Amino acid sequence: MSEPVNQMGHLDPVAERHRHPGRGLLAGLLFGLGLALLLFTYAKIAIGTLAFPLVILAGIVIGLLVGILAPARGGRRT
Repeated sequence: MSEPVNQMGHLDPVAERHRHPGRGLLAGLLFGLGLALLLFTYAKIAIGTLAFPLVILAGIVIGLLVGILAPARGGRRT
């Protein structure tokens, strides 16, 4: 496997960074479901209301934003 090189022939450290919006989406979904169920358990929202899916949707959006905007891990160093 060759090293990522930019146009000047130098190693490009940015090319090795990987973001994970899919993981953020899944984490946000689980967070939103957990928060919605917690709020339901403590009788703050009802399942049949619009607030229940909105809490889940907010969790998905937050997780997706974290997956896209959070600092990326560096590439593997061998």
